[in-house]
Amino acid sequence: MKKLFIFWIWCCCSLAISQNIPKELIVAIGHTKMDKQGVQIDKPLQEYLQKKLQMPVKVFYPKNVFEMLDKVDSGKIHVIDVNPFGYVMASLNGKVDVIAIRGDKNQKIETYNSCLLVNAKSPVKTLADLKKMGSKLEMAFVNPASTSGHLVPRLYLNSQKIDAETIFKDVTFKGTHANVAEYIQKTPNAVGACAYSYLQDQINAGKFKKEDFRILWISPEIPHGPVAILKELDAGFRQKVQEAFLSIPREAPELWQMIVSNWNAKVENVSYIKGDDKAFDNLRKITNEAEDLILILNFYRD
Repeated sequence: MKKLFIFWIWCCCSLAISQNIPKELIVAIGHTKMDKQGVQIDKPLQEYLQKKLQMPVKVFYPKNVFEMLDKVDSGKIHVIDVNPFGYVMASLNGKVDVIAIRGDKNQKIETYNSCLLVNAKSPVKTLADLKKMGSKLEMAFVNPASTSGHLVPRLYLNSQKIDAETIFKDVTFKGTHANVAEYIQKTPNAVGACAYSYLQDQINAGKFKKEDFRILWISPEIPHGPVAILKELDAGFRQKVQEAFLSIPREAPELWQMIVSNWNAKVENVSYIKGDDKAFDNLRKITNEAEDLILILNFYRD
């Protein structure tokens, strides 16, 4: 009987290995802590996934995107919860795929936009004016790793032959979208980049007035950062992990509230839905040059 039991254990372990099911699920959260803001969800997410999947789980924040990408490439991370550009970079080698993404209350993929804006009293009225008056203007971004508050608008400016460090008097990072909007509201000789949807929400909430700003440019639709998993893992296991994340809103409401608070959204307006890699094709088009990818990677450095 003892030999039979040992043989059964050996068979189960061999089957798990052959199916490529990890003994411990490693999950990396590659945004809030690297962006130096937001509620930390590593411990409650770890507890939830361990209970849901009935297996050991480790959830951690990588030091930077380089650590995350290296560990994804070597298979040392199985799941990533990351911002849009982080996912685009992680998916370059074809090793990960989306299992969950932020959706709206109608279960549709929720997107947002970046924008470039100036104070309504600014003499800058068009993008062409930036080249003419840039030497007298400050360029205010959110933070280096922000998709809508830095990377998308910077890449757009580059496409218009506007190199921020060359054209503008100064380039600064204000830390949050709110800080950028507040700064532009008070500063006529500055240009800001932030999430357009955030700005509109704040205007609708009465924190800003539409008349305070002049919008110079609005980006194409950007999907929010997804949860993605290694493609090489067992298909049935990947589905279990996907179902675990999709179940968070109804099975772990306190954890869901923490996640949503990092999105600056209302619980009733958002959901986790099944994602689609094609949703990120617009971002891939923006980064169609090797130099652009190098630029993005450099801004993710500590």
